[in-house]
Amino acid sequence: MNFRSAYRWHVCPASHPAGPGPLTIGLVLRAPVRGMKGTPEASARRIMKMSAIDRPALRPAIMLVDDAEPYMHVMSSVLRGCGLEVHMARGAPEALIILDQMTPDLILLDVMMPEVDGISFLCQLRADPRLKVVPVVVVTAYPDTRQEALKAGADGFLAKPFTTQQLRATISEFLQLSLVS
Repeated sequence: MNFRSAYRWHVCPASHPAGPGPLTIGLVLRAPVRGMKGTPEASARRIMKMSAIDRPALRPAIMLVDDAEPYMHVMSSVLRGCGLEVHMARGAPEALIILDQMTPDLILLDVMMPEVDGISFLCQLRADPRLKVVPVVVVTAYPDTRQEALKAGADGFLAKPFTTQQLRATISEFLQLSLVS
């Protein structure tokens, strides 16, 4: 098996509040590594944790899926301030492209979006063997969708508007961060 067939890879610039950052190269193994137990994805995660090249501080990764860009940029600033690596998608189709390249530690998902609504997208995530284990917090201005979101498989719910403290408290239920209090 050669390098190209053994790995699925992607390159993207890491974003930093101060400006352009280093280049990130993500490798996901297509087959298990000899001597490592588990799925190819688990093997790849172990390899990535052994190397500080891909994610220097091994910061937890979070994905924001929302069609409101100004909201996402504010959220991104807050989340980066908590020491998180942030990936943003303006809807389900864009999120699927990003999720094909990486697996976040947590997804914050809006309900009301064009093309595919958040609840339908959540059902898609729960049907995917690789992504069904990723915690998803539904974040919406429609609190009456709480039961529907939980029934579809949401791990948490956060009603808009919310404070920074409420956001941090919600995230800290899923991620172990010293900066999230």
